Amino acid sequence: MLVLPLCVLLACPAPSSLVLGAPAFVQERRAEPQTPSEQAVDQAIERLRQAFVIKDSAKQIEALNGVARVPHPDVVKAAEPGMTSKYPEVRRATIELLGAMRDPAALKRLLRHAKKSKRDLAKDADMHVLVTKAIGRHGSPLALKFLGDGMLNARTPNVIQARILSIGQIRDRDAVAILLKQMKASDYRKVQNLMPHFQLALMRLTGHDAGSNPTLWQTWWRSLPKDWQVAPEPGLLPKSFQLRWDGYWGNRRKLQRNRQRQDRGQDPAENSPPDRKRRGEDDGR
Repeated sequence: MLVLPLCVLLACPAPSSLVLGAPAFVQERRAEPQTPSEQAVDQAIERLRQAFVIKDSAKQIEALNGVARVPHPDVVKAAEPGMTSKYPEVRRATIELLGAMRDPAALKRLLRHAKKSKRDLAKDADMHVLVTKAIGRHGSPLALKFLGDGMLNARTPNVIQARILSIGQIRDRDAVAILLKQMKASDYRKVQNLMPHFQLALMRLTGHDAGSNPTLWQTWWRSLPKDWQVAPEPGLLPKSFQLRWDGYWGNRRKLQRNRQRQDRGQDPAENSPPDRKRRGEDDGR
C-alpha cells in the first residue's frame, strides 16, 4: 500500500526555490574522454607526419579530422605544423581539431596561439571567433583570463558573442562572476544589446532565468549564499534556448523533452491533443 504514494512523491518535481540557484532543467550527461591506446597514439602521429610531408591541403585536413578522437599531448605536438600552414583551410582545421581534442595540451596550445596572434586575430574576426570557440569548447577555468580580458572591447559583435558563450561552457563560479561583472561595469546600452547572449550563457551555467534585465541578474547574484557553486553538469534548457545553444555550438544530439516541462505547459504544441495537432496540420497552420 505504500508503493503508490512513494512513486507519486518521487515523480513530483521539487520546487526549484527550495535549493537557491539550483538548475531547474533536466540534466545532460557529458561523455567522458577515453584514454587512447599507445597504438592509437602512434598511428595518429604517423598519419599526421605523412600528411604534412605530402604538402597536400586536402590530405592534411583529412588527417587532422581523423585524429580528433585520439587526445594526447604527442598528437597535439604532431598537429602543430598545421597552425603555421600556408593553407588557411589547414590552419582552420588544426584549430578546430585542438578545440575538439579533450586534452590539456590542446587547450594550452590554443591559448598560446591566441596570445601570440593577438594582433592578427583583432584584424580577422572570423579567425578570432574560431579560436575563441575552440578554447571555449574545453570548458576549462584556465581559459577565463583570455575570455574575460577586454571581453566587450572586441571590434565585432560576433567576437563578443563568442567570448560570452564560451564562458558559458565553463562550469565554475568564477565564470558566472565574470559575466555579471562585465554586465555591471560596461555601458548599459551596450550590455542591453548583448543581453540575449548573457542570458543564454548564464542560464546554461546556473539553471536560473532572470530574463533580459541586467539588474535582475545582479539582484539574483547578490541573493546567493557564499558557498554556492555551479552544478557539475549543465541542465537541459527550455526549448527555444536549447535550440540556440545547440545551433551555435553545432551539437548534433536529439533534444530530450522533459516530461516535467510538458506538465508545466512550456510547450503548448507538445501538450496539444493528437486530434487537435492533426487538425492544425490539415488546415495548413
